Amino acid sequence: MQDLPREKSRNIGVANFDVHNLEQLLSDPSTTVIPSVNQIELHPYNPTPKLVSYCKEVGIHCLGFSPLGSRESSVVHEPRVLDNAKKNGKTPQQILLKWGLQNGWGVVVGSFNPVHIISNSELDGWSLAEDDLQELSSCQKRLRVYTDVERTHLPCRVFLDEDE
Repeated sequence: MQDLPREKSRNIGVANFDVHNLEQLLSDPSTTVIPSVNQIELHPYNPTPKLVSYCKEVGIHCLGFSPLGSRESSVVHEPRVLDNAKKNGKTPQQILLKWGLQNGWGVVVGSFNPVHIISNSELDGWSLAEDDLQELSSCQKRLRVYTDVERTHLPCRVFLDEDE
């Protein structure tokens, strides 16, 4: 990606880079373009505060994938999320998406259900109160949707075990 002509690509990004990977990349003499974005799993059960802070410090925007967890995860059923949804008159999914946006990162969510697509996009004109954001950020449960367990084909560890 570093070798792409500037007229062909204005920005490049990385995915699942931890602090160590980013430090290696940024300190490599061959690095001429700093990634604009790091796409990582972000939700209240996987907030990765050290990584998010590092990215902000070096000017890399975080883009959160799986902001709703997954069908098998319990993040949308987290009592703090449900309480905030009821308090704000929103769906748990909207609360999770707004939590990510108000924390300063982008969110990537997908659905084939037209009702969910519309609901997930109704995020303008309201915000979570600071105490609501802090409450959601205080979740102690840790869960990753994606892990390296089933990904033995990868040449290196991608999905981290530590609380980056």
